[in-house]
Amino acid sequence: MMAIVWSALALGVLAVALWSISAYGRSRWAAATQALLGQLEAARLPARAFRFDVRELEGLPAPVQRCFRAVLKDARTVSPS
Repeated sequence: MMAIVWSALALGVLAVALWSISAYGRSRWAAATQALLGQLEAARLPARAFRFDVRELEGLPAPVQRCFRAVLKDARTVSPS
C-alpha cells in the first residue's frame, strides 16, 4: 500500500516538474522571438517612391524595353509593392 502512495507521489512530482520545464521553455521561446521581431522591425527601411525614366531602359533587351514602355509612362512615380 505504501509503495502505491510513494509511486503516485513520485509521478505527481515528475508531472509538475515536466510541466514547469515546459512552461519555462515556452516563455523563453516567446521572449526570444519577440526580441528578434523587434530587431527586424527596427532594421526595416521605409519604402519610398521613385520616378521612372525611359533612359533607364537603354541596354535592356528589346522585348523587355517594349514591355516597360507599354506599362510605364516617362517620369511617372512608381510606388513599391
